[in-house]
Amino acid sequence: MSSRVSLRRARRALVVAMGLLGSVGAQAASAVTVRVDDDRAQCPDASFRRISPALAAVPPDSTVVVCPGTYVEALRMNKPGVRVIGLRGRHSDIVLMQAPGADPSIPMVEMSAPDTTLAAVKSRISVAPAWSIARAQALAVAPVVSTSSTSTTTWPAT
Repeated sequence: MSSRVSLRRARRALVVAMGLLGSVGAQAASAVTVRVDDDRAQCPDASFRRISPALAAVPPDSTVVVCPGTYVEALRMNKPGVRVIGLRGRHSDIVLMQAPGADPSIPMVEMSAPDTTLAAVKSRISVAPAWSIARAQALAVAPVVSTSSTSTTTWPAT
């Protein structure tokens, strides 16, 4: 009887261990990398034409690779660990702009989740007072904006 109980316990422990390993693997596998291209010319396999829908679709800890183009939109990065990265070597050709007539007091990028990154993307404020344009030009040379805590970071800073 004792060996039967031991065998049953061993099976139960194995099932629990496999379940735990499976759940850890599923969590790690949930992070994805997607591509965005406004005209699908440089990256014909891109899943999205705009960055915002890609951000809405990806789970935490994912990467959104942005191909060359002009993206007229505001970004809300509200999932932990999400990275928006310009395509390697082509970041000067990736421009994030506010829509014409957009309120310049509303940030183009809001990073409200921890460990988010925006890198290798230029910003341009299309219609704004002179002080905002000067600030945007200064920001255009900043290669990385990131968060490491639960505070909210906006770009351009308000």
